[in-house]
Amino acid sequence: MGYTGIFRFVDGYHPFYSDLESFIKAVPKYSLFNDRTIQKPRTTVLLVNGTDDEIFPIDNLFDELENGQPKAARTAKGKKHMGVPDTFGIILKYIYELLGIEANVVDHALHSFVYSSLEWPGHI
Repeated sequence: MGYTGIFRFVDGYHPFYSDLESFIKAVPKYSLFNDRTIQKPRTTVLLVNGTDDEIFPIDNLFDELENGQPKAARTAKGKKHMGVPDTFGIILKYIYELLGIEANVVDHALHSFVYSSLEWPGHI
């Protein structure tokens, strides 16, 4: 498996760890593989990742897809963590459909999200 850990240092900086050794030592505790979470039965899962995600590298999404139960997945090309803001509408539409909510996601909930650089994708 190509598991790379859930965090990546960017230009030598990481918001939760002051040095690389501390980071490397901590990574295994976040692994869905080490604790076998990935193999356990679970509910419906939607995996959302930006292809340039600096927190959960895209390799982790593929590891998750290749193991355990089948899942739904969506990537956002060229976007960082979770593909935001482009994926907000995708995630909400998925949840609405799962729960049987019949409403326009944009009118009903999406405009209440606060995000500093929000640009609404035209395909919601």
